[in-house]
Amino acid sequence: MKIKIFMLSIIFTSNIFAQQHQNGNMYLHYDISKGSFNNIDQEIVLSKLAFGTFWALTFGFNEQEEGGYIGIQTDYSSIDKGMFIFSIWNATDAKKGDDNSYVVDFGGEGVGKSCRISIPLVESHSYRLRIWQLETNTNGTFWGAWINDNTEGKEYFLGKIKTNNPTTLSNRISNFVEYYGDKKTCDNVPSSRVTFKTVKINCNDDAGSCAKQFNPINYTFDKCVKGNCTLNKNNSFVLFGGN
Repeated sequence: MKIKIFMLSIIFTSNIFAQQHQNGNMYLHYDISKGSFNNIDQEIVLSKLAFGTFWALTFGFNEQEEGGYIGIQTDYSSIDKGMFIFSIWNATDAKKGDDNSYVVDFGGEGVGKSCRISIPLVESHSYRLRIWQLETNTNGTFWGAWINDNTEGKEYFLGKIKTNNPTTLSNRISNFVEYYGDKKTCDNVPSSRVTFKTVKINCNDDAGSCAKQFNPINYTFDKCVKGNCTLNKNNSFVLFGGN
């Protein structure tokens, strides 16, 4: 990742040379009260897919600086070829979830572990992102990740990743859209549309109720990328890229 996106106060960088642009991004910011949480849910609707684009929810921990993210990414060559990704920086262990999931170590700008599932994506489908605290002890906490295709009624278990000490989720939560593909001029970053719905915290899966719900308070686009955002109650509409 170009930026450690789990921080609420994010430093934005642009890789611009001769009007070329790479790793364009935009962020939704939340004002969430401090607390110790065990779960985050959020539904997103990908109404227009684009090549080399990533839509994600980021999260932090109270007990350490490093956090993680969960999201959906399209391929460079095919918008229908997608990947579900769940990652935590400086993780100590990871276990795969469903049979078609797998675990990788990542490096570059920070190191960590990632659970992934390659899956065909369908435009206009609604997907629920979920992070949930699993077993914890003095050596660390395993966090599980699921993505539901709500339109098809199918659940995908990406796997679980262990932090290097016992952790709880913090109020450092945000969303981002990122173009990570080959360099493009600013007007040619692929155009996509997504709806980010309410961030829900500490949900009771059996009862279907959640202790806290939050909507973004503002947003920021990279200075090169075109786009706009409309913040409504319970729904934030993001048009990213294009000319």
